[in-house]
This record gives sequence, C-alpha cells and structure tokens, in this order.
Amino acid sequence: MFSNSEYRVGAFAGLVALVLVLALTAMAFTALEPQRTDRADWAVSLPEPQAAVVPTFR
Repeated sequence: MFSNSEYRVGAFAGLVALVLVLALTAMAFTALEPQRTDRADWAVSLPEPQAAVVPTFR
C-alpha cells in the first residue's frame, strides 16, 4: 500500500512542520512579553565645541 520512502517523506514533512510551529510559538511569546524598562538610558551628549584661539596684539 505505502512504500517505505513515503513514510520517510511524511516523517520529514512532519518534522519540518514541528520545527516551524515551535519557532512561531517562540516568536509569538517574545513579541508578547512586556517591554523591559530596567535598561539604562544611555544619552550621549555632544562633544564640547573647540576653543577658538584669539591672538592678542601687544
């Protein structure tokens, strides 16, 4: 009725489907977890402007 290769193809397709379902489930759980607020807010200030050298005439 069914050959051995058909069982292998079906098992492979089922394994691929299982991996995809697990990956999609993991992606859904990571998308639904609340936003983390314990991270530090690293606001980097701009560098100080270069000092202009003004010549003095004595």
